[in-house]
Formats: sequence, C-alpha cells, structure tokens
Amino acid sequence: MKVQRIVALVLLLGIVLGYLVAPLVTFGKEPTTRLNAFPGTNDRNWEQVDKLEELVAGQPNIEVLSIVGSPAILRDVKDPAKNLYIAVGVEKKYRAAEINIIQDFVKKGGRVIIADDKGYADDLSNKFGVTFYGGTMWDQNFLNTNAFPMVPATLFLNKYWLVLDKPTGLANQSYEDSAKGEFLYTMIANGSEKSYVDRNGNEKIDPSDAHDNIPVALEVRYNPKHPDNKNIVVGGKIVFISDTSLFTNDMLISIDQIKTMGFNPLLPNNKDVNLTEARGGSNKNFVTALVTYMLPTGGKVIFDESRHPQTRYIAAVYDTLTTLTIVTSNPLEAGLLSLGILLILAVIVLRAKDKESWIHRFDISSVHRRAILPDTRTVQVDHLRRALLQKLRMLNSLSHEELNALTPAQKANLIKDHDLNELLLNEQKIYTPEEIRAAALKLRAWGKA
Repeated sequence: MKVQRIVALVLLLGIVLGYLVAPLVTFGKEPTTRLNAFPGTNDRNWEQVDKLEELVAGQPNIEVLSIVGSPAILRDVKDPAKNLYIAVGVEKKYRAAEINIIQDFVKKGGRVIIADDKGYADDLSNKFGVTFYGGTMWDQNFLNTNAFPMVPATLFLNKYWLVLDKPTGLANQSYEDSAKGEFLYTMIANGSEKSYVDRNGNEKIDPSDAHDNIPVALEVRYNPKHPDNKNIVVGGKIVFISDTSLFTNDMLISIDQIKTMGFNPLLPNNKDVNLTEARGGSNKNFVTALVTYMLPTGGKVIFDESRHPQTRYIAAVYDTLTTLTIVTSNPLEAGLLSLGILLILAVIVLRAKDKESWIHRFDISSVHRRAILPDTRTVQVDHLRRALLQKLRMLNSLSHEELNALTPAQKANLIKDHDLNELLLNEQKIYTPEEIRAAALKLRAWGKA
C-alpha cells in the first residue's frame, strides 16, 4: 500500500516539476524586455512599441487584447475575420503546433501582421512561401545615414514614404499565372533598384547578395483558384514586414517630422524621394492605415507578447502558459493529458485506505472484564526477587553479565541470609501476604551496616 502511494505522489510531483522547471529552458535570444506593447515603466522609446498599442486602441471600433501564452488560442476564435494578430519583433521561434494554428486561422479568414528582421519568424513565413533574408538591407535612398533607408509603400492607392532602421529583406515565390500558385502576393513596400541585402555582412554588393527592389512589406493570401484551397474563406491575409523599428515609439513619425530630421531633397541620398507624392504620409499614417486595411469594419487587435523571451523570474510562468495553451488547444492532447491525470488520481483513490476511526477507540462500552485475574501475590514475589538481584549486583559492584554468570550457590554465598536465599532460590514456595511483607522489610534492611 505504501509503495503505491509513493509511486502516485512521485508521478504527481514529476508533472508539477515538469511544468515549473522545463519552461526555464528558453529558446531563441536571452530574456529581454524589448518590443513589448505593454512594457510598463520602460522608457526606451527606440525599442518599445507601447505607442503603437495606444495608436491602435484609439481607432474606432477597435478592441486591443494581448497574448502571454501562445498564439494557439487563435484556434478557438469564433470570427477570425474580425481578429488581427500582431507580432512585432519575433525573438522566439514558433512551434510546429503554433504554425499550423496560424495557418488555419488565415484560411478561416483571420488577419495577421508579422514584423521581424532577424529570421526568427522564418519557420512561419516559409509556410506562406516567404523568406526573411536576415542580413541588412541597404538602399541608395536614406535619411541622414544609410542605416535609415527610405522606401515607398502603397496602401489604399495612397503612397507613403517609410523610414526604416537597418531592415532586412523578403523573398517570395511568385507566379505569372496566379492559378498555379497556392498563394497570391501583393507588394506593399520595397526598396529601389539600387537596394540589396548584404547576406554575407561585408557591406558590399556581391553576386550572392539579393538585389533590385527588395521587398520589405508583403501581403500573402490563399489563392482561391488553387485546387488545394477549396475550403478557405476568402479574405484571410497575412502581412510580413522585414523591419521591427517601423512600429517603435521613436519611429512612429509623420512627414513633417521627416523634414525636421535632416531631410534635404538636394542631397544624393534624398534626390529620388519626393515627399509631396506621399499623400498617405509616413510611418505613423502607414501603420494606422495598415490596421484599417486589415480590419476595415473594426474588430479585435491581439498583440502577441509571448514572442519575446521574458526575464528569468517570470519566464517559467510565461512558458508554462505557452505549454498549457498548446496542449489544451488540441483536443487529442488535452484528452490524453486529462486521461493521464485521472488515471493517477484513480490509483490513489482506489489503492489508498481510509484512516482507522480513533474517535471511539476507548469507548468504555467495549471493555470486557477478564475471566481470570492475575495473582497479585505472585507478581509481588517476582518483583521482590528482581529487587534482590539488583541490590546484590550493586552491593558487590557487579555488571549484568557478571551477575548472570554466577551460579545459584555463589549468589546464596554472597547473600548470606536464609530467608532471602529461599526467596531467590525457591520459586515453588507460595507466600502469604504476611510473609511477603516480612520479606520486603528484610530486603530493605539487608546490606545496611
């Protein structure tokens, strides 16, 4: 019984420790607090996006939510077309289950924006025929320094000039005949003919580098004409953006701010940039228009905070939520987990016994008198014999072993009293109460000077 209890407790403890300890092993970058839509007291505006959250929340008919566990919760969204999932600055790779859920979400009409410049979202983007190069994209058009390229973007037939900060580039699988491709691609923003992605990091244009009109913002939709896409809901779309700084607090700028940041149309790096053409505006206006484009009649905007490794103290909590969300979002995995827990509890319930009742253990109604009571005289005589042996040992400074080694004759020789010797050696004699009292008095006086 004890063995079964120990095994059950060890299994339960293993499950608990598994959920608490295993999430401590994070993947991707070291824990950071960058690019969070809800950063708290962090005031590093060049790497935070809380102003983006405020900007989106200020739009009409928009409700802002956040994810701290896993995008696996998108599986249970009732109206995907009314939900926009946003992940800015992906610093943890998506798990296979999460990728499948996001794919299904888009097929059902859901809207997604993924902003990444390091390639952590590549496993997801590859499923849509898009690749993040990872290397820095350089262009002939830039603001102040070549680290801030300026690229044109088109949305709702409006043109924007975007200022980026060391973006990367995108590659996509495009087809001249749209019926052949699983996806439909729409270029939203791209670099100039002189743009290129420095894939080997030597800051020079090499044959291995990607070049010419490098895409930086790309929309992907499932092609309804493709034979494998018969069950999709038309309207679902995912937009990949190869720069995270576009959404940061310091980069949510307008056209007027660009002019005050050192823009000079006479400089070679600005000569192809005509700000008067940008009827839509710049970064801030583009981001607002992009959210409206994805949710034209309003809905819910869900910021994914789980893509950022958290600090050591709360990483276990976040990653445990991720694991639980993924497991419970899959009916089969949730069923197996529940069945395992129920089996363990069943072992405990069936094998464990209730504690014995102790409340009425000493109920006097259950006490029965003995049929034969012991002879108190025999007990008293036996106590006197043991007291005599103990006094004999102490008077002669004997150990227990030495006393036990003495013969009856040797013990009688040491006692030297007829009555006491008879008490010790004659076990057959039956003493009267008076004789017992007399023997006790003689034993008390024996050995005194």
